[in-house]
Amino acid sequence: MPFNPCPALKPLFLDKSLTRAQEYTADRTAVYYAEECALDRIYLYSGKYMGDKVNIDEYFKSIDTHDISFWVKLNNFLSDHPVGYRRMQALKEAKENGWDVHGKML
Repeated sequence: MPFNPCPALKPLFLDKSLTRAQEYTADRTAVYYAEECALDRIYLYSGKYMGDKVNIDEYFKSIDTHDISFWVKLNNFLSDHPVGYRRMQALKEAKENGWDVHGKML
């Protein structure tokens, strides 16, 4: 479990937002040090038997159709880790645009 420096965030449900931000920062750090392997994390979400069958371009095209859903936003808000495809989108953007890319918090 990531370190939470401010227990006062818990009653406001902001502790999970802090953890999500830490996850995005860890992902960006991984892109910084191993840019060539940034999109290989897709295998973590698809599984070791399906990873090589994923069409990365179609995967990222499909993100736009799902990302506006209220339920995705609610799930992301209630979770301490970002929704998987949002992490992948942030990794892709960091690989293309450099370090100063931030993932969606809601």
